[in-house]
Amino acid sequence: MKKGFAHSDITVLSLRGLNSATLNLQGVENYTLSRFTGSYDPLGNQIFETGQIRFDSAQRFKGQQSPAVILTDVDPDESRLEASLRAIFSAATRATVALDMLVRADNPACRRFLA
Repeated sequence: MKKGFAHSDITVLSLRGLNSATLNLQGVENYTLSRFTGSYDPLGNQIFETGQIRFDSAQRFKGQQSPAVILTDVDPDESRLEASLRAIFSAATRATVALDMLVRADNPACRRFLA
């Protein structure tokens, strides 16, 4: 938001998926999260919780775009490095204007992102 993006322009994507640790997450800082409820309306559209910032898994967000994407859980598995890098690339290309990636500095595979 400091870069001028509206709440509705920001999407937080997790490469780890919507695991049990994030399922109960209600917000980040003072901002509420909008997440898929698992339900659909009569026309087949996904129903999302009311929130300020969209939160989803990178896998579920395929084929969609957002002006600003914050990519979390960037922790490539060195034993499956090519597959991990493809998943990161796919998630990173969801951003149309700005991309921020939260990476683990102690993961050797993240050196290319930190450079």
